[in-house]
Amino acid sequence: MNIELIKEKVRLVKLSHEGKSIIEIFMDLNFVIGYLDDNYPYINETKGCNIKTTKLRAVLLNPNLCENELIEVLTHELGHVYVHPNINTFKIHEIDPVWVKHLELEADTFASEYLLDDDIFEKYIDLSFEQLASELGISTHLVMLKFNNLSNDKKKELEEIYINNYSLFNSI
Repeated sequence: MNIELIKEKVRLVKLSHEGKSIIEIFMDLNFVIGYLDDNYPYINETKGCNIKTTKLRAVLLNPNLCENELIEVLTHELGHVYVHPNINTFKIHEIDPVWVKHLELEADTFASEYLLDDDIFEKYIDLSFEQLASELGISTHLVMLKFNNLSNDKKKELEEIYINNYSLFNSI
């Protein structure tokens, strides 16, 4: 996975759809947004998928998602659209599981880069990953991905800020 390529795709999407919601971006791309049928065989395992054929472009969502999950899943699916433009994730269960894991990680990485600014950890330096995820209404997995994909220099800088804050806090 090339994190710099994914970050660049996120930058370009944000630039070309400035100020638009994820739903508006899908509308700009001529995608229909709908829900998976309860009879879909993978309904309990699938939060969302996208279908791309010559006649239809659609994102289908699990109807049981809460609002926060909805934004995260839509952003994840947008990641598939931009990072895997020729893959129909509706049939992803028919693909090699090792490759699927790789595709899903790339789409999650896109979502983490899209939903979390590079300075998010400075803004919330006193929160754990779990607390930050709860505060922002996203999964801890995306927060951890964002942190793991920071440069080593940025991670070191954050570590120093955290240590200084912790030392200051404990000296009171």
